[in-house]
Amino acid sequence: MLQKFANQNKPLLRQLARSWSPSNSKESAERGRYFLANANGEIVWAENPQASFPTAVQIISSELGPKEWFVAPIRVNDGRVLGFIGATPSSGDTVRLQLESQASLLGQVLAREQELDSMATELMGAYDQLVAMYHISQALRSHLNLDDVLKSLVAEAIELSKAKDGFVTIEEDGEVYCTASTGLLPQYEELTSPLFRTVRELGQPLICNTSSDFEEVLPNVPPEIRRCLASPIFVENKVVACLVLLNKSTQFTAGDQKLLSALADEAGSIIERDSLQAQLLAQERVRRELEIASEIQMGQLPTTLPSAPGLDMAAHSRPATEVGGDFYDFLSLPAGPLAVVLGDVTSKGVPAALFVTVSHNILHRTIPRFSNPQAVLEQFNTDLYDELTRASMFITLFIAYYHPDQRQFIVVNAGHSPVLYYNAHAGRCHLWEADGPPVGVLPTILSANQITKPKGGDILVIMSDGFNEMTNPAGEMFGIQPLMRLLETHAGQSAAEIQNHFFEAVTAFAQGTPQADDLTICVLKVTAD
Repeated sequence: MLQKFANQNKPLLRQLARSWSPSNSKESAERGRYFLANANGEIVWAENPQASFPTAVQIISSELGPKEWFVAPIRVNDGRVLGFIGATPSSGDTVRLQLESQASLLGQVLAREQELDSMATELMGAYDQLVAMYHISQALRSHLNLDDVLKSLVAEAIELSKAKDGFVTIEEDGEVYCTASTGLLPQYEELTSPLFRTVRELGQPLICNTSSDFEEVLPNVPPEIRRCLASPIFVENKVVACLVLLNKSTQFTAGDQKLLSALADEAGSIIERDSLQAQLLAQERVRRELEIASEIQMGQLPTTLPSAPGLDMAAHSRPATEVGGDFYDFLSLPAGPLAVVLGDVTSKGVPAALFVTVSHNILHRTIPRFSNPQAVLEQFNTDLYDELTRASMFITLFIAYYHPDQRQFIVVNAGHSPVLYYNAHAGRCHLWEADGPPVGVLPTILSANQITKPKGGDILVIMSDGFNEMTNPAGEMFGIQPLMRLLETHAGQSAAEIQNHFFEAVTAFAQGTPQADDLTICVLKVTAD
């Protein structure tokens, strides 16, 4: 730096040289025994290059040098010696004090020069970063895939740092692989995994400019790799990748490290955006698939209920998610009875929805073939047992045949609850217990037909367990007893009104607690004799 200053400020130094002579005599100036030396004692400027000067050892060993010289160090603010000013002591202490004062002033000037150079370097680095970010943003706007954008980023890093090669290492599912490379030699790939793990452990940039640097952190590095600069790429405070530069012709500097860290930050944002975009696309695809599944499932539910003499009916289903595991159906049979079915698959989401669809198809095919619900249940279990066993699932199912001419219900209950029956004559409600396990638990059915002859005002309510298991903010369940009291209270109303009371009651009880299970209900009220 002192040599550069001397070359750029020769007129100033000549004026200083003349001021060093107290007499300012032409003879003194012509002697030219005034010099500027660097920190190593090498003369970088002299008024008269042909004059003899002290040796480097003499200059450095003492501020005053030999008796025929005055030597003053040029210091900057942190105390470092950048060089020396020397002059012949033609007038004793006066020249020495003047020389020391000028050396101090020169030190301040050089300190400012250093600051300006540093600022210029930082500005150039910032400019390079801005240019790199601009090119990378252009790549992003071109709708390139992640690998192409990272290749553009690596190319910018190589160009700005003057490195030979570069690449990005990314870890996915425990495997580390190289991407966005610039056509690396095969042996470079040996560095991918150990380099990534080293940088991840450090959590900060790694610079290796010498073999001893490599020995400390990467002892088995291939000989083709002479220099390496690597910066971690963070996503949500976790090192997920590493930006690497290799084999710069000169040593990697702190400026290179700063540049690479800035590019690594940008790479982290790019990877995070790509990951979020992929997640959003996957979520949107799943949402649309669930939406379609919901449309199909809800389309399988009867839009209007058939009519049956002496029977007032209402039914509704409210899934907890887009698709649920509950289903119901009403089928008028050619022989006269009305078949009512309500089932609950022990799951939610897509797996349950698939079994709901299959159940609908089987029941629609099976019910017209059999005159009683037990035979339907046995065939249903035969058709689905193997599939339910493989899926570790089962289905609770309640089937009721209503014969209007005989005014009777023939029902079968395979593990389903709650089913409530209101006896209008007694004014009481009781729980219709299941007499066998759900479908899919055993290869044979244990449930049998049960027959009841209702009177006018009797009510059969078939519900899924979402009603009695509805919870409030305290974690308490609604329970079956409140359902029974609710039916007794509103038994005089229509089937649709009773249905609405059940939904309103559990909704009020939940107090905003999210619905955890499907709510499905069928209300069958026998009209007056």
